[in-house]
Amino acid sequence: MELEPTLTLWALLGRATVIFFAVTLVTRLLPKREIGDNSPSDLLALVIAGGLVADSMSVGSETPIDFLLLLVVVLVWGWVIDWLQYRVPWIEKLLCEAPVEIVRDGRMLRRGMRRELITEAELEGAIRRAGLVDVGDVARATVEPTGEISIVPKA
Repeated sequence: MELEPTLTLWALLGRATVIFFAVTLVTRLLPKREIGDNSPSDLLALVIAGGLVADSMSVGSETPIDFLLLLVVVLVWGWVIDWLQYRVPWIEKLLCEAPVEIVRDGRMLRRGMRRELITEAELEGAIRRAGLVDVGDVARATVEPTGEISIVPKA
C-alpha cells in the first residue's frame, strides 16, 4: 500500500475546497427537508450527488492517502464554517436560513409552502403529530432551518 499522495497537497486542498463550497452553495438553494421525510427520489438524488462529488474530488487520486487528505480537508472546512457561524454574527446570518412561515392564525400560507415544497398532506400530518386536529387550531407553523415543521397552537 502506497502512502505517497498522487496529487500535490495544494491540488487536493484546492479541489476539496472548491467542491465543498460548491456543494454548500447548492444545498443552501434547495428547499429544507428533514431526512426522515425525504422521498425515495430525494434519497436517490442524495446518493448519486454524493458519488458525483466524491468522484469530482478524487479524479487522478489513486492512493489511500489522497482520499484521507480529501476527507480531512472537507471535515476541517465543516468545522471552520461551524466555528465562524458561532463566533461571527454576520457569517451566521449569511449562511443560516431563517425559518419559513407556512401557517399564520389558522391559515395556510401557500407562498411559504411552495417555497419549501410542503404539501397540504405533509402539513396536516405535522399538525396531527403536534396533537392538533386541523390547521384552524394553529397560531403559527414554520419550517425551521433543519427542515423540521414546528407548530405553535392557538391559545
